[in-house]
Amino acid sequence: MNSINALKDKFDSDESRTISILRAIDSRKYDIAKDKAKSTIEEIENLKKELKSEGDLNAAYLTNSFYELLLRVSLFWQHIERESYYQSWWALQDGLDHLRQLKKFYLAKNKALSFFENQLIELEKLYPYKLFSSPGFIVESFQCSICKNDIDSDFCSHMKGELYSGEIAYAVAQEIKDIDHFAFVTNPTNKRLVIDNNDNHIQFNLFKEVVEHFNSNNLSPLGFSTLKRYEFMRPDEDWVKLPRNSECYCGSGKKFKKCCIGNSQKKQIHVDFMGHHIFA
Repeated sequence: MNSINALKDKFDSDESRTISILRAIDSRKYDIAKDKAKSTIEEIENLKKELKSEGDLNAAYLTNSFYELLLRVSLFWQHIERESYYQSWWALQDGLDHLRQLKKFYLAKNKALSFFENQLIELEKLYPYKLFSSPGFIVESFQCSICKNDIDSDFCSHMKGELYSGEIAYAVAQEIKDIDHFAFVTNPTNKRLVIDNNDNHIQFNLFKEVVEHFNSNNLSPLGFSTLKRYEFMRPDEDWVKLPRNSECYCGSGKKFKKCCIGNSQKKQIHVDFMGHHIFA
């Protein structure tokens, strides 16, 4: 297992804690995985207090971000099994955020990161969410999270989104004056604000099928790295053919010709789970 080797001499040199968390996730012991990830994150935060050099602090940040990723993966699968799909979406987006930071700043090849990069992006495609809210605000200024100066001023030497001594520089809005707009968008930077987050959407049957595969031991949470999705039409067993001017069977109160007359078939989605196991 080629796990992150930051602070290798001081922290998890044999990768045993990383492997134990991954095995807990794969065996669906999500609470154990979460507890181990949280305790590891706390240990890293305590270790950071002893570090002085920028290199060590940055390594600690990346190591911490790796275990945050494992924590979010644990939460994701737990929410999936509980059929809390919108919460699973948040855990997935949090995990992808940590993954992007790791891919940006940790340049060495890493088997676990490559696995999650493939798997999480593929899992994101299974959700029915297509429309998101993107608010715009009018603010007085933006403060640098590190030096506390105006991030656009000459007094701030930090670049937004870059890593400095274990901290990411980001802009903190100061004195929000007003909401400028709310836009509906299809591909925002932040995908958490879903317009329709109904957990009963029929497309979530795909995740129910995944859990059924888990229960029958045909698949495990870390037993696939990619997937192939098929869409096709099939007859709708609930569709009823009526005279055109009859009241529609669905209960809408409309005439059949203006309602369900064209709905004799419905879209079916099938997914094949493919690729390698994380330990393969």
